Amino acid sequence: MGLVMMPTNHVITPLFMAVPVDVVDALLLPVILPFNLLKAGVNALVTFLVYKTISRHIVHGQEWKKDAMEPVQEEKPELSVLEDEAGETLPDVEAH
Repeated sequence: MGLVMMPTNHVITPLFMAVPVDVVDALLLPVILPFNLLKAGVNALVTFLVYKTISRHIVHGQEWKKDAMEPVQEEKPELSVLEDEAGETLPDVEAH
């Protein structure tokens, strides 16, 4: 991340802060690089701590629940009346 942000800051920071490029170049190693590395570390830590909880809901579509300790049970759809290929209702057959 630091290798990408150094050239990016070299171009964007003078435009954003309205300072000469020489001033930004002087700040790249002592200020901007440590800041970017610290920011990357904080982003990685927050992602590590939050990802598992959030991914259950975003990736897997699990519902949000009020109590964090109670597992979410998916509702099973009710079985509909069985029909054959012609659309006629089949008689109920009990399994023995």
